[in-house]
Amino acid sequence: RFAEADMSYQVGRVPPEVHAAITETCTATFAAALLTHRAILPPGITARQVRQRLVAVAPLERLNGSATVLATVRSPGRRAAAGTLELRLVPRAAGWRVAGLSVV
Repeated sequence: RFAEADMSYQVGRVPPEVHAAITETCTATFAAALLTHRAILPPGITARQVRQRLVAVAPLERLNGSATVLATVRSPGRRAAAGTLELRLVPRAAGWRVAGLSVV
């Protein structure tokens, strides 16, 4: 749920459900940090031109008190991955929450 919301957020599509998904799936600290940075698209590119979809989520490692998963996104019509997000998760009372993100 976070990866799909983040893809929309990063290209400037921020309807209320995207904002809610980020705040509900992240730690409070990470959500606040993420939501303070607006997307910056290259000149001449609009959010409507950017189309990516989540194609896979795979666990990478689980350590004491945290886990890392990889989320792979792909542009429609392309076989190669458009990018991979490495998400650091931490357990909370309501389940796992995203506490960090790297693009790999």
